[in-house]
Formats: sequence, structure tokens, C-alpha cells
Amino acid sequence: MADLESGILTGTVTGYFYIGDPDSPDAGTQADLGLINGTITVSPTLSPPYTRTANGLLFLRSGTLQVINSVLHGPKPLDGSTTPAAVGATLIATDQVGLNPNNFQWTATFNFVGVNPSPSPVTFSLPAGANVDLSLQYNAPSSTPALQVVVSEASKNAAAQSASDAAASAAAAQAAVDSPGRVGPPGPQGPPGQNSTVPGPPGPQGVGVLVLGPTDPVPGGTPSGTVIVRTSP
Repeated sequence: MADLESGILTGTVTGYFYIGDPDSPDAGTQADLGLINGTITVSPTLSPPYTRTANGLLFLRSGTLQVINSVLHGPKPLDGSTTPAAVGATLIATDQVGLNPNNFQWTATFNFVGVNPSPSPVTFSLPAGANVDLSLQYNAPSSTPALQVVVSEASKNAAAQSASDAAASAAAAQAAVDSPGRVGPPGPQGPPGQNSTVPGPPGPQGVGVLVLGPTDPVPGGTPSGTVIVRTSP
């Protein structure tokens, strides 16, 4: 298959994809490295996938790239051999003025063997002469997963004691607010007030003296606080 004319610019894609396995009964004590195999299909976002060039109408065909032992390679060799193609793959660049339209992107769809689920598809631009690492284009989920914190028994006990101490301190502070303290000594005498011409409020009812006989009843309407004096018989 012949190469495209030299006026059409290109870029490259690469990638490295692998698995983190729990440590197996081997000599090491670290988690194990697992290799990934499979394919990545790259497709232009143009629909239909046609763009004009200086020489005619160009059909942008989707391609299937290989992931062999975690490394991204080009398509399978046309001769049917099992020898891996070159590392990485060359695609038509998405930002060149020689194409019309030239505002398309590439979409990579992952199909990994023995990995479920495979990563979600990613869409990317490929500037002329640039390299895009597809393993760095993955879009992380927008929602934050819940985290479960695992602590030791000693840490749990210390946290419980801290919570208990804090509750006791809060209770003591509230008790101090709810229980008034002893009355303190009177403060110093304030300064004399300003002279005023406004009459003050009426004074309290005066205390009268009422003289009665030994058995005379107290007349009705006698003010409260009146001193009753009775004569002896």
C-alpha cells in the first residue's frame, strides 16, 4: 500500500496500558504487574468521513491498532505475520489548512482482552508533527467516588477518647453558662447626674396614725400602712 502525497501532514499516537494485580505468591512483596493485549480502533469524527485535498476527495478510513504486551503498535502486518508492527501509529493530522473541512478529531475506542470494562472512548486532536499518548487521554469520571478510611484499633480508641474529652469540655462550658456565679461586690459610685427641671415621679403614700377606742372597727378605706393606736379602756 502506497503512502499519501507529501502535502498531507501527519502525527503519531502511542500508549502504554497495564494492570495492577494483587501480589501473588512470588518472591516479591509488591503488587504484581499484569500486561494488557487487545486493540484500539481510531475513527475520524467527520460524518461522512470525507475531506477535500489539493488532489481530490479524501476518505478518512478508521483503523485498528494493536496493543501487544501493554504497548500500542500499528495495525497488523498485511503479510499475516505475527511480528508486531512498529511501536505507535501514524495518523492524518487534524489541524492542517490543506484539508477542507479540517476541524475534525480522532476518536479512540478501546477493546482490551481480559479487562472488563475497557476504558471509555476518548476523542483527541492530533496537530501536525505531534505525538499524542492515548494512555494519557482517558477522561476520569466526573463524580468523586466514596472513600472508606481504614484505621487501626489504637487509632479508633484514641479518636473515641478525643471525642469523649471534647464532649466533656463542651458540657462543662455549658454548665458554667447555665449556673450563675456568686454575686460580686458592688461597683464604685457613679458620677452625679445633671441638674434637671423635670419633676420626679410622686413619692410613696405617707404613713398616717389613726387613734381608735379599744373595740372600734378600723374604718373602711384606711390606707395600707396606717399606724393604729387604741386607747386603753
